[in-house]
Amino acid sequence: MENNVKQYDEHIKVTKEVTDEDIQRWKKIDELECSIHEVPKKKHRVGMKFWRIFGNTSGQIVLSILAILWAAGLDDVRPINFLMKQPLNLYGLPRVMRSIERDFSYAFAEEHYPGAPILNTNDIEPEPFKIGKVEIIPIKLMHSSQRMAKQLPILGYRIKNFAYITDARGISWNEIPDIATVPFSPSEKAKLKGLDTLVINALRREEHYSHLSLPQTLSIIEQIQPRRAYLTHISHHLGLYEEVMKELPQNVFLGIDNQLIDIDDD
Repeated sequence: MENNVKQYDEHIKVTKEVTDEDIQRWKKIDELECSIHEVPKKKHRVGMKFWRIFGNTSGQIVLSILAILWAAGLDDVRPINFLMKQPLNLYGLPRVMRSIERDFSYAFAEEHYPGAPILNTNDIEPEPFKIGKVEIIPIKLMHSSQRMAKQLPILGYRIKNFAYITDARGISWNEIPDIATVPFSPSEKAKLKGLDTLVINALRREEHYSHLSLPQTLSIIEQIQPRRAYLTHISHHLGLYEEVMKELPQNVFLGIDNQLIDIDDD
């Protein structure tokens, strides 16, 4: 265990914002089904081991799944409101939008509190839609498996030659993954052909009940054949950055903090 702890300390590259108490707590995470990105947002300065994006464009946020560690940061979009001088549009499945409206009710109040974020919710279904002139193609994902009592269908998205898939355990709404299989429906696979860039989750090497493992993710990448792929939503179980990079195909990379990817105009 001592060696594992030492490796983990090196892996997260702790900054001065993290206390000794935090480090001790994170060391215990090894016994839980948690990953690095589940620490509070203010502690996210932990090196270059994971990368999460909302997929925002021109003052829009497209949500793929409602989870507290994704949505909790919505309060911090206020500076965007101040710069744009208009509400920020949110897009997602109806159940996600209703949860946002409930959890951030103050942002939708008739009598708006000064300084609170100003948000508009927009329900979408798993059909292509447009934000301005940009077409967005939802990808049906499953964030659960047969081991879970409740199934959780979610969405990834394709924008031009870029696709973003995270929290996925399968790429289908019709089949429920078991611990060893990864459903990949032909209709969703067709949506992902001809990609320049794919961002996709790879939690760890071992199979997991609600997230893709590294071998499963690499199999999907092999089937899709994007020009390049970036792995996100990774945990400390995956290993050290330099060591993992040596094992990946030439067109597959670990995502890094604050990484920006340009989507070429067609």
